[in-house]
Amino acid sequence: MKNAALRRPWPVLAISLIGTPTIGALYLGRARLALQYFLISNLALLLPFVIAHFGGFDFDPQKAVLPISIACVFLGSIHCLNLAKAGNYPQPLKGYAKGPWVLSYFLAAMLIPALVRYFYEPYGIPSEAMNPTLLGGDHFIGDNRAYRYDGPARGDIILFDFEEMIHIKRVVGVPGDVVEIHPSGALVVNGLELGHARASDFDLRRYVETLPGGRHYEILDADEGTNVEPATYEVPEDHYFVLGDHRDDSRDSRDDTMGFVAKDQIRGKALFTYWRAHDRKFQYRPL
Repeated sequence: MKNAALRRPWPVLAISLIGTPTIGALYLGRARLALQYFLISNLALLLPFVIAHFGGFDFDPQKAVLPISIACVFLGSIHCLNLAKAGNYPQPLKGYAKGPWVLSYFLAAMLIPALVRYFYEPYGIPSEAMNPTLLGGDHFIGDNRAYRYDGPARGDIILFDFEEMIHIKRVVGVPGDVVEIHPSGALVVNGLELGHARASDFDLRRYVETLPGGRHYEILDADEGTNVEPATYEVPEDHYFVLGDHRDDSRDSRDDTMGFVAKDQIRGKALFTYWRAHDRKFQYRPL
C-alpha cells in the first residue's frame, strides 16, 4: 500500500531544486530514475555544442548551457514533486533513500562541482587580443591552482584580474627580466633577441616567436616599423610582463594603465581549448 506521507511533496521539491532532480529521485528511492536524470541532464548540456558542431549554426553554445541547466532542474523537480504527491515510489524505502545517505548525496552535489571549479574552470575569449592562438568566441579550460607553488614561466598564457575583469595574456618577462621592444616588433629579453620568423599572412603579418629554450608560438604583428613604439621594461620582483599575441590589438603591459601584472593578480593558467568558435567545432588543443 502506498503511503504519500512517507515522502512529503514539498521537501522533495526543495531537495530536487537545490540538490538537482538526481538527488530528489534518490530521496524517493528511485535509483534508476536518478541515473536517467543524471544522464539526460548531462547530455542536454552537450546538445548546443553538438548542434553547433554538426549543424554549422553560428552561435556561442556556451551561452545555452545555463538556460538548459535551469530547464532540466525545473522539469525534473516538478516530476519528482508529482511522484511524491502520488506516492509513486518503492515502499518500504530502500536503504540508500534514508536520511544519512540522502544527506551525503546532497553534500556531494554541492561540494564536488565547487571542488572541481576550485582547480579547473571553463573560460571564454571575448576579444581578438590573443589571435591567432585564441580567437574571439573560443572556449578553454584554465587551471586555477597552477601557480600555487611556482610563478608563471615565459610563454605561459595566464589569467589575471584587472579592473574587475579577467584578462588573458602571454607571459614574456618574469621577475628580474629586462624586456626591449624594437621598432621591427622583435623582442629582446635580457639582451637576447627572440626568434621572429615570418610564417604566413592572417590579415596582418604572422610570425613565429621563439623564446630561449625553444618554446615558440605564433603572433600577429603589423608591417615592420608600423605602430611599434621602441621601449625598455625592467620587470620588478613578483611581477610579470605580459603581451597579447595580437600585438597591434592588445591592451597589455605596454599600456601604462595596466603595466606589469602582480603575482597576486594571477588567477591561473590556460591549459587547452575545447571549442573553436571560428570552425564551430570541438577541438582539444594544448595552449
